[in-house]
Amino acid sequence: MDTRIYILALSPFVCLLGLVRNLRCLAPFSVIGALFMFVGIFVSLYYLLEDIPDPARLDAFTYVLPVPMFCSLFLYALHNVTLCLPLENSMKKPQHLPRLITYNMLLNTCMYIVFGFLGYNKYTKDTCDTVIKNLPLEKTLAKSIKVAIALSVLFSFGLVLYVPVSVLWPMIQSKLSGTIPYGEAMFRSGVMIAATTLAIAVPKMVPLLSLLAALSMTTIMLLIPILIETATKWEQATRFLFAKNISIFLIWVLLLVSVSMTFRIIFGKFSEFSDSDF
Repeated sequence: MDTRIYILALSPFVCLLGLVRNLRCLAPFSVIGALFMFVGIFVSLYYLLEDIPDPARLDAFTYVLPVPMFCSLFLYALHNVTLCLPLENSMKKPQHLPRLITYNMLLNTCMYIVFGFLGYNKYTKDTCDTVIKNLPLEKTLAKSIKVAIALSVLFSFGLVLYVPVSVLWPMIQSKLSGTIPYGEAMFRSGVMIAATTLAIAVPKMVPLLSLLAALSMTTIMLLIPILIETATKWEQATRFLFAKNISIFLIWVLLLVSVSMTFRIIFGKFSEFSDSDF
């Protein structure tokens, strides 16, 4: 069936999870989502390590243009670290948060390195945009990967929504003249309707995620910190601080421009494909 039909079919479950306000009630769903994700990862590794080719045949360097897009998507993948920060107030031992963030970063980095290398080693020609789409999807085991990852995203949606709501809703509520009955539920419903509408409008998200990562994640993780550091430490600033921040600023500009160009090229190629190609 068309991808949009699956999105509409799952939207009621997404709405139910999105309306859950209690973090303790969301934790079991998040654990289930993590288990499904690990199932998808391990089955994918099974196919990537099956009859593994000799890496010596690979080219050390290929194309330069996709590198900035990979860097931006990698930053986008690491953005889930920001999900941990608003959860600090709900932790029994908030002092463990730095350790949690470190483990989170290490896990994401190792996963990207392993899948990036094994995917490039196994599938070098006529490849799709993600590793999973290159697997033999006519086999039941390979199909289970798509199902497992889809369920992982579904069960994790409530926790993902918890963070922006906990940040945005108090700001919106403070600007309202009076208390609105079921105001937070209405706000959550509006966010979920907007997310579902966006998913239906753009079901192939890889090019769009690249652009969003260039505009948002690179700005949040690279540009804004150096602006804050420079502004707050202007009087005590050293040459090293200026040199470091200028270098990071140039990297941000390079990623922003390069990914925007890559987005236009890839979006043009993706528009030539039909849904059956995916």
